Amino acid sequence: MSPKEQKLRADAKALLVACKAILDAAPNGMPTEAQHAEIAAKRRESGDMVLAADALGAIESGLADFDTPLQRSSGRQVIDTNEGAFDRDDAAAIERIQRVGTNRIPKAVAHKAGMFAAAVAMQTGGSCPIRYSGNIRQKCHDMFGELAVFSRGDATYIVPKAAQIEGSDIPGGNLVFPEFDTTVINLREVFGTFRRNTAIKTMTSDTKNILRRTSALQMYLVGEAQRITTSSKKWDLIKLIAKKCGAIALSSVELNEDSAIDLGNDLMSELAYCAALTEDQAGWNGDGSSGGTIEYLGMLGVRPKLKGLNATISKIYGLTVASGTGYATSYASVALSDINAVIANLPAYADTPSCKFYCHRAFYYGVLQKLAAAAGGVTFHEIIEGVRRPMFLGYPVEFVQAFPKTSATNQVCLLFGDLTLASKMGQRKGLEFAVSQDATVVDSGTTYNLWQNDMMAWRMIERFDINVHDVGRESDGYATPTIDIPGAGPIVGLITANS
Repeated sequence: MSPKEQKLRADAKALLVACKAILDAAPNGMPTEAQHAEIAAKRRESGDMVLAADALGAIESGLADFDTPLQRSSGRQVIDTNEGAFDRDDAAAIERIQRVGTNRIPKAVAHKAGMFAAAVAMQTGGSCPIRYSGNIRQKCHDMFGELAVFSRGDATYIVPKAAQIEGSDIPGGNLVFPEFDTTVINLREVFGTFRRNTAIKTMTSDTKNILRRTSALQMYLVGEAQRITTSSKKWDLIKLIAKKCGAIALSSVELNEDSAIDLGNDLMSELAYCAALTEDQAGWNGDGSSGGTIEYLGMLGVRPKLKGLNATISKIYGLTVASGTGYATSYASVALSDINAVIANLPAYADTPSCKFYCHRAFYYGVLQKLAAAAGGVTFHEIIEGVRRPMFLGYPVEFVQAFPKTSATNQVCLLFGDLTLASKMGQRKGLEFAVSQDATVVDSGTTYNLWQNDMMAWRMIERFDINVHDVGRESDGYATPTIDIPGAGPIVGLITANS
C-alpha cells in the first residue's frame, strides 16, 4: 500500500472516530439537528476518501502488473519468468499469468474458460480448436456437468443443465412472474369541443323556451301634426327539449375484483368519453336521425343545417364555395382568398372575442398553415418554433376531430364565427354515473339478472338537447336580406365545389 493510500485511509478512519465522539458526547445519545448534519457530512467525506484510496490502490496494482517481466514460449501461453513471485507449494500453476489477446488473466481462469468453450462446442456439435491431453469430454463433464441450451427472446444461452435458471419453467422459470403495468394505454381522439364552445343553458324543466328577435321597429318621417306610423317588433321561440340518453357496460364481479387495473375508474372514464364523442357528433354533424352506426340523438348539427338551407349551395348566404376544383381527392386547391371570403361573410355582430375557426387538425396543418407559409414573410424563427396556440389570420383555431379529415365534393370543411350565438345546449341533468349488481339488463336480446349471474352494470345517463338555431338564410326565401338581419348567420363556412 502506497503512503498516499495509507494517508487517505487513515484520514477516513479519523473522520469516523470524530463522528463517534459526537454521538458519545450528545445528551442521552440524542444528537441535535446540527450534529446530525455534521455527522452526515463527515461520513460522506470519509466515504469519498475510502473510494479514492480504493481507486488509487487498484491503479497502482495495475501499473505493477505491467512491470512484471513476461517471456513468450513456443505455444500461446506466456508465463512469468520470476518464479519467486509465486508460492510453489500453494498455487504455482493456478496463479501464473495467461495472455489472451492483449489481456492478462490468471491461468486458472483462462483454463476454465477454455474448458467451457470446449464443452459448448461438443454440446452443440460445433468444432473445437482447443487441444487438451486426456479425456476432454470427461474433464468437461467433471467441471461443468451436462450443459443445456435454451433461447430467451433473441438471445441463446448455454448453462449447466442442473442450474436453477429462469429460461426453463421447471428449474426456475415458474418463479419469475411477468410484470403487469396498471396504466392502460388509451389512444383516443379529443372530443368535447361543441360543449366547450356553445352556450350552455341550465334547464329546470324538460322544456325551455328562449325568445329570438325576428324583426325590428321602424322609424318613419312625420310631418307637423300628422300621426306616426306604428311598427312592431317580433319574436319567435327557440325550444330546448331535454332528451334522455345513456350507456351501460357489463362486467363480472370477479373481473372487477381481480383486475390489475381499477376497472370502475376505467369504465367510468370510457363512458364520459362516449358522452363527449356523441355530443360532438350531434352538435357538429347531426342530421336529425337517431340510432344507426353513428348516434345523432335526433339532433341537427351545424354543418348539416348550413348545408341543408338550399339544394343549390351557391344560394346559401352563410357558405362560401371554394374557388378551386378537384375536391374529391384533395384540399390542395383551396386558396387564401377563399378563407378571406369566409371571414368577410361573417356579420359584424358575430365578430366577438369568442369568434374562431373550427376545422379538423389535418385541415389546419395541411391547408391553413400551408397557405400561411406560402404567403411569404415567414421568418426562420416562426417556421422552426411555430405558434403554440393554432391561429389563422388573427383568429384562434379550434380543432374539431369530428370534422372530416379528407376532402370530398360538396363538403363543409371549415366553420368560422361565434358558436354561442348560433346554438344553445340545454342541460337538464349532467353526466350521472351509477353501478348496480341487482338490476336486470338486456344485452343483444339476452336478459341478464345481475344478482343471479354475479355481474355488475356500469351506467351513465344524461338529459340534454342541442338546438342550432341560427346559421343564416338562403336566397330563394330571402332574396334581399334586411339591413339589420343579414343573410349570413353568426357562424359561416367554407364548402367545396360540387365537382
